[in-house]
Amino acid sequence: MGLLTREQARTDAVPYIDTFDGVLMTTSRDVAEKFRKRHNNVVRDIQNLECSSRFRLLNFEQTPYVEPQNGQTYKMFRMTRDGFTFLAMGFTGREAAIWKERYIEAFNAMED
Repeated sequence: MGLLTREQARTDAVPYIDTFDGVLMTTSRDVAEKFRKRHNNVVRDIQNLECSSRFRLLNFEQTPYVEPQNGQTYKMFRMTRDGFTFLAMGFTGREAAIWKERYIEAFNAMED
């Protein structure tokens, strides 16, 4: 599996994983889209995770993005595989299970 653009990931129903500063990461925007959650709720969930400060620093990176529809800047998070796993542990249901597996497979494929 090669690197996919965000648009390809959306249309191919494949998780968006990319390399940032040499680290494989996904984004809160992609997680929200794939798990059919509002992005602001995923951001809230990340901010409310009961993890150590060290874990948060190592696995979540807040970064701005510009929404193409209105040109406004919002915050999102890039997250490592461990950050994604910690966040997704709280997602339940059949569809959530399917997406958890797809993300794990995508991270594994990118590592190979």
